[in-house]
Amino acid sequence: AWLAAPVYMFAQSGITRAQIDEVASTLPPRRGVGELLGLMRKKAVVSFGIEPFIQAWLRHNGLTAPVAASRLIFDEDGVVQRPHINIVGAGSKEFAASRFRRLTGTPESGILVVGDSVVDIHMMAPDSFNVLVIPPSELDRKMHDFRENNLASMWPRVSMILADDSLEPLVALLQEARQSA
Repeated sequence: AWLAAPVYMFAQSGITRAQIDEVASTLPPRRGVGELLGLMRKKAVVSFGIEPFIQAWLRHNGLTAPVAASRLIFDEDGVVQRPHINIVGAGSKEFAASRFRRLTGTPESGILVVGDSVVDIHMMAPDSFNVLVIPPSELDRKMHDFRENNLASMWPRVSMILADDSLEPLVALLQEARQSA
């Protein structure tokens, strides 16, 4: 349902693949995202977002990774028509992450999961290194929301909370861990 409204607006407005590409080119990356993806030998983006936006954003930032996100159906002129039945939401993120592990032959202990919302916790496997990124300006509110919504059962999945607007501290931590290994 969350996807239907924006996609309906895209279709009614005649939004094209080229326009999506143009918009994606204007979105700045979070500091450290390129370096973090560069550290990973095998990587994937699993998102609650819309796949063509993410793919275009990655391309414009010189990054490559398979993307599992909600897809759009375009007509022969590249105009958005409707959402594809493949929708990635809170429940399916776990399956997408599991499939990535299976396809790459990577054990849970070899996976780094980085998420920025409670729905990302679902794809955090018990033995993977799981980082929840929360901007400092949202930390008090989000922590309150997590406590109030009885999400205590999810906390054992979270290895680390990064209270920062940047991924650079995580990059530094991983680089230091590799050097000392």
